Amino acid sequence: MTQVSTQTELQAALDALAPSIQVTTDFELSSQLDISYAVLIESLTPDNPFVLTKEDTYFAHLFCITSGGALTLQNIILDGNSQTHPLESPENRSLVHVNGGSLTLAEGCVLRNNNSRLEGGAISAENRSQVLINGGTIQNNRSSRCGGGLWLFSQSIATLSSGSFSGNESPRGRDIYSASVLYLGGNWIIPNGIYLKNDSSVIRLISPLTETSMIQLENSSYVSTNPEGCSVLVGTTTADYPLLTQTDATAFHKPVDCFNGWETRLTDDSTQVILTPASYQIQYENLMEAANPNPATYTSVTPDLCLLSPGPLQGYRFLGWYNAPAGGTQISCLAHGSTGNLILYARWEEFVEEYTISFFGNDSCCPKACCIPEPVTVPFGQPVTIPDVTPKRKKHCFRVWNTDPCGRGDSYLPGETLSGLTADLCLYAVWKRTNWFCRLCPPPVTVDFTARKLDASTGSGIEGAVFTLSDKQKNIQEAVSDFAGRLHFSNLKPGKYELQETTAPPGYQLDPVIHQVIVDIDAVATIDDYSANGFTFYNTPVSQ
Repeated sequence: MTQVSTQTELQAALDALAPSIQVTTDFELSSQLDISYAVLIESLTPDNPFVLTKEDTYFAHLFCITSGGALTLQNIILDGNSQTHPLESPENRSLVHVNGGSLTLAEGCVLRNNNSRLEGGAISAENRSQVLINGGTIQNNRSSRCGGGLWLFSQSIATLSSGSFSGNESPRGRDIYSASVLYLGGNWIIPNGIYLKNDSSVIRLISPLTETSMIQLENSSYVSTNPEGCSVLVGTTTADYPLLTQTDATAFHKPVDCFNGWETRLTDDSTQVILTPASYQIQYENLMEAANPNPATYTSVTPDLCLLSPGPLQGYRFLGWYNAPAGGTQISCLAHGSTGNLILYARWEEFVEEYTISFFGNDSCCPKACCIPEPVTVPFGQPVTIPDVTPKRKKHCFRVWNTDPCGRGDSYLPGETLSGLTADLCLYAVWKRTNWFCRLCPPPVTVDFTARKLDASTGSGIEGAVFTLSDKQKNIQEAVSDFAGRLHFSNLKPGKYELQETTAPPGYQLDPVIHQVIVDIDAVATIDDYSANGFTFYNTPVSQ
């Protein structure tokens, strides 16, 4: 053990390659000490460590560790004397420069009060250097470029097992600037910020972080938000510590600026800590059983979210979404960048829902029609009767009211009663041209037709097939094939129908096809555009 009390004695001990050096008093350093071998420097009195201070007129490194050198500092203080070394002084350098060598800050070691014009306020490490902090403290250092406490660059590796950073400042990486490999674990307070240059410099955890740990992240070109909301990896596992915990993730703090609406989170497989947009809940109240088409969650990167109205609610009109059960502010859109959980209240007013039947003469060419009924308005759910009035038109006879001006829609007769409307209805008069003024038109046409049900293999008639004819989703007729396979339908007024086999004959497969039946105003009935009379349906035996 070599004891020293001056820089001259310390330099002599280093020149003699002394493996262990004890400092016995405070003294100043006025030139750089180069370390090219493994050496421990510590204070004689561990409980009262001595201080090595940068001399007023000296600005460069106190120690420079080159390839093959390994310096361990224990129970000793390096002071950069920042009060006499302004930050803007161009000669200012870090306290310790590691250039291919190794530096260990052991228990009781403090690096403090240094200003550096270049990278690294306390420590600058490059060219595959090794830095181990195991109980050391780095405080109140500044760099005018990056890495107020530690600058890590060029494939260097830093392992932080225990210790603390505080009061360090720099434009990038107030405490640590990492452009290389950074291992960390245990109890760490890094409050001013770690700058991660890229995805290769993310923090690799070697052991669990304590509940009191704090790792403040800084904005960088890598640690930055993006409009797509893609997650940013900031922490990951190592072979020594393969599964992370929520405590580890909680220790990471997102950057102070530009990350509103983002959070640090543990991935589902517990192998990474990521920065990702936070998911916020939207709770919808007072829906009164109406369907809600809006999403239950959103994030700060969600595009402008315009809220949709709930589904219809009989007897009520929707007024809007509000942020309070009564009063409050109407919310129609959540702007991009919004944050926070929300409770939205649907607001309604009672009203009588009404629908209208409007009648049109359908007389675009002369002569014009007369006796066209006025519109009929009816409350929701109540039956309504079409006025028992027959429209008149010179040289035309009125046939039916139809939902299609050409008569190819649903047909209705004067005096016919409809069940409750669910939408407004427009009816057009369908006419048949005559050569005289028709005062008493013949009754509206109806159609009968007979189809057949045959065996697909033999062509013989099949008895017992049940067919249902539907009009506007209401079953209006049912027919059962007789011994010859005949199916009879009668008294069909003009309109559109659906015809489907609902029960197959014994021993036959059911025909699932829904056939379209159209009856026009000239009493012509078709099935799937073929004549309805004699239209043939085929069934295949089950055995086939």
